[in-house]
Amino acid sequence: KAAGLSPLPVFHQDEDFHWLRQMLDDDEPFIALSPSTRAHSTHIMRWLDQCFELIPRDVKTHGLGVTSPSLCRHFPWTSLDSTTWALQAGNGKIPVPRYDGAEPDYLLDPIYLAVTHRTRYATADHVDTIPDFRLDWVHKFLTEVGIDLAYARYCQLSRYRIWLEYFRRLEASCGLTIVYATDTSRQQHEVLNRAKIENRLLSYFHLRSLPETALADYVAGRIRPGRKSKPPKMDFYSD
Repeated sequence: KAAGLSPLPVFHQDEDFHWLRQMLDDDEPFIALSPSTRAHSTHIMRWLDQCFELIPRDVKTHGLGVTSPSLCRHFPWTSLDSTTWALQAGNGKIPVPRYDGAEPDYLLDPIYLAVTHRTRYATADHVDTIPDFRLDWVHKFLTEVGIDLAYARYCQLSRYRIWLEYFRRLEASCGLTIVYATDTSRQQHEVLNRAKIENRLLSYFHLRSLPETALADYVAGRIRPGRKSKPPKMDFYSD
């Protein structure tokens, strides 16, 4: 602050509530809340209830690593961020909203489905083994997004797009802003640009190992190409 910066104070789940009260006593206009990655969802919900009992409505709040629909809709967040869109796409998974008749309900927790063949026997929630009514949800949602299931299976960029479109609709349903945690890779940079997403979060821990111009280069679109990967083996079969 003495240097003229405006850092966002962060209150973590394993810290004493004294520090949250101190932030409020210091008239901080914007506070970030960081749930523990080790805590059960019920404990996170209880902890956030305690936080928001103390935080006045005129103080803005940012959720670190929070994009669960149940947490999004239950609390008056200003903004949230998450790496889920990138990590889960890389793990071969996509989100599918639950449908109430013909319309998707983005206020309900979605189903998270593995779609790649390499994950077929690694999880029970795989698109090849789900009930027919859930498969109908998959086809409805992917049709709305404009991506074929075959592309979702074999193309990570397609899974990125599915996650980004899901979060865009969740954002509109909950009336908040989602910030997309990303890295400086060309692949993620381009898919975020194509989706016209401007709210992004880059980690200083990642940036500190790069040249000093890395952030300016990223903003200007001067991204170094990554290593070329082999095209995926298109193995269409039925059994």
